[in-house]
Amino acid sequence: MPCRITTDRRFFTTAPRDPQEQRRFERRYGRPLRVPETWSEFVDAATFFTRPHDGLYGVVVAGLNDGHNTVYDFFIHLWSRGGRLFDEHWRPAFHGEEGREALQFYVDMVTTMGITPPRTLEYDSVAAGMAYAAGEGAMMLNWSGFMAVAQLPPSVIIGEYLDDPIPLRDVHILLRITAPVVRAYTAADDIDLPLRVRDDGWEVTIPQITHGAIAVFEVE
Repeated sequence: MPCRITTDRRFFTTAPRDPQEQRRFERRYGRPLRVPETWSEFVDAATFFTRPHDGLYGVVVAGLNDGHNTVYDFFIHLWSRGGRLFDEHWRPAFHGEEGREALQFYVDMVTTMGITPPRTLEYDSVAAGMAYAAGEGAMMLNWSGFMAVAQLPPSVIIGEYLDDPIPLRDVHILLRITAPVVRAYTAADDIDLPLRVRDDGWEVTIPQITHGAIAVFEVE
């Protein structure tokens, strides 16, 4: 069977370039404002930019319980913390420390942190993309295709956002994704891997063992 792959990305408006915002953030947190590289930096930035009186929130996410983004967003939080879905023998492995931390963070982010729009639990991925384009969030966690939504009318942030990789756990990790395992390495490990892997858009693959690969390609 063909496999269609896309990527979940993090988008950030260009507010960090505003000198006034830079000064305010540094006074509050004691460090320069930058695009967050860890989840704790992410929370700080989201909290800083949450301004309900201006209709602005720290991050837009798709919180609708539709079995789609809620699942994939959990994967992101799991993998970015070095967790894995299954071990080498296909036994469930997502219920370890990383999985519990990932799930709790995800739940807190959309329910108790106060950094997401009030209608977050009604947003699917499309509605979240539209909300971000309408200026509801300083950041968004969503599929890479929503770059186009943010860049086309009636978006109010055309040319004013950044596309950046998902943050990592505060103890930086390196991810090597294999089937069926996602392996994590600490930054001290002697391996030739980049800290972040950038990948945008859709990919369609046909496994090597597929019978009638040409026919599958033509149908796809």
